Amino acid sequence: MKTFLSVILFFFIALDSFGQTDNDEMRNRFNQYLKTEKIDSLYSATLDVTEDEEGYEEALLFRNQNGWALNKVEQLKKDIPAILKLPAYSKEMAYARIFRPQKFPPTEWARFYEISIELEKSFDINSNEYKEILGIKTKLEFLTRNDAALSIDLPKLLALLNKDSKVYPAVLWQYGSLLMRFGDKDKAQKVYESGLKLNSDNDFLSSLIMMYSTERKYDQVIKYEDQITEDSSGALLYFLGEAYLEKEEINKASEYFTLYISKFKYADYEPYVKIKFNNVVHHIRPYQLEKLGDFFQEQEKEQSCKFYAYAKKITENSKSADRFFNKHLMAVQDEDQKKEMLMKFEENKKEQLESLIRIEQKIEKCE
Repeated sequence: MKTFLSVILFFFIALDSFGQTDNDEMRNRFNQYLKTEKIDSLYSATLDVTEDEEGYEEALLFRNQNGWALNKVEQLKKDIPAILKLPAYSKEMAYARIFRPQKFPPTEWARFYEISIELEKSFDINSNEYKEILGIKTKLEFLTRNDAALSIDLPKLLALLNKDSKVYPAVLWQYGSLLMRFGDKDKAQKVYESGLKLNSDNDFLSSLIMMYSTERKYDQVIKYEDQITEDSSGALLYFLGEAYLEKEEINKASEYFTLYISKFKYADYEPYVKIKFNNVVHHIRPYQLEKLGDFFQEQEKEQSCKFYAYAKKITENSKSADRFFNKHLMAVQDEDQKKEMLMKFEENKKEQLESLIRIEQKIEKCE
């Protein structure tokens, strides 16, 4: 059994490398990995580990993770209820801790989605198993950008979840983000506001403030001034400074911009400029650095030029964003949606180029 446990450990460590690279050979590499490591044989061996034997839980979890990879749907129908009976996996959405599709190559996500549909049909709608599989299904819909199905399944999942559970706010926030993608800002706003009342999670506040900023509703931003300043991370202070600047209250704008800048950490690697609080990293965006550079140009030219330089650096080095986009594009099955994603991506690239040219012109004045 010790050997078996070491094999499990190796499998999960090796699996971390998948899903972090984007190339046309990903599926072949994954299939070759399964074959080379004889995962099918190891899977079969776990079937002989009984409930009263040492290592049963490890075998069950190993079998479950690889059941998706190997299309062992009938066994998954048996193993999922067994896993959810274990004390460690009794809380809502615990199954998402066990099977995480994003740990696999994106080429496999569409196949996993088909498995989730079959599993969903296998459990009673009132059962815990159904709810857990629906959670995985919505995650796969998110990963494959299947927004049409997600718009049906997310509200369904929300209705099944306990509002007092730790996962409910996260699913509610995801629903608000989906509504934003659909352009239904009024409904998204209501979702974010209800989430903020339910839970003081910074994601709801951030989403509301960024939405108001984008729509130039600066009075609404200022309305949340107390909550923004109470947020110890300081990540939203920029938007208060921006709002007061647009309201021509320069002293207040300077106060909040200065406080925001005091939170910055600089690095020679991505994201280059960040705010880190409680192990959460907040990226400082190029447009924010450019605005700060403009604001402080007259009074603190050296600092202003530093912001322009970092804005340029971030804009020029967006490789991780490109990799993230390509990874998700590989998983999208609908050709029309792929075209739309590519169109928006190209529009964003064009905006980045225009921004870069503008920032470079400002840097020239620094020299």
